[in-house]
Amino acid sequence: MSVAVEQLLQQNSARLWRARETGSSAAAVAPTGLPTGYAALDRCLPGAGWPRQGLVEILSDRRGIGELGLLLPALAALCRDEGGGWIAWVSPPYRPYAPALAAWGIDVGRMLVVNGAGATEWAMDQALRSESCSAVLGWSNPRDPHALRRLQLAAEASRSLAVLYRPLQAGLTPSPAVLRLALLGGGTAGLQVRIVKSRGGRPATVNLGY
Repeated sequence: MSVAVEQLLQQNSARLWRARETGSSAAAVAPTGLPTGYAALDRCLPGAGWPRQGLVEILSDRRGIGELGLLLPALAALCRDEGGGWIAWVSPPYRPYAPALAAWGIDVGRMLVVNGAGATEWAMDQALRSESCSAVLGWSNPRDPHALRRLQLAAEASRSLAVLYRPLQAGLTPSPAVLRLALLGGGTAGLQVRIVKSRGGRPATVNLGY
């Protein structure tokens, strides 16, 4: 004698996964990311913030549109951690302006500026593996996929926020990064952040009015 499907469901409800319950279950899981400081962006990221492991790529062809402001709230939060480490800037296009960073709450005494001199990926790799940095930011456009892969592996093994700034054109080629953001706009219109790739997430566009 056959048993009704509904009866089977009722008898085994404790062991069943129901697709319609995914949203409520996911909402109950505590965030695993480092909050970005922008609620609209956090809502679009799988861990409700910057990934704490793995490489983040920020793609932009323009300077001064908010590419640093995007990270400053998170960097300030890392500086409030008394047990935190260095904030390493590797091959920045301009020297970081300490008074402006201090106004954001960043401890400039924990800043480390490194001139990569053509070896940015290697310097970032070493900083990540040193286990002495809370965040490692780098500016480079590596053409060697193996260099990117090594950087991703170092970021994966580290608990540091690892960010690589690259030109928009780099978004046309594959990358092992766990998160890729393309920045558009800026100025009075605010910054448009396009999530190009997100491990465990999906593409989205967020407008940040700052």
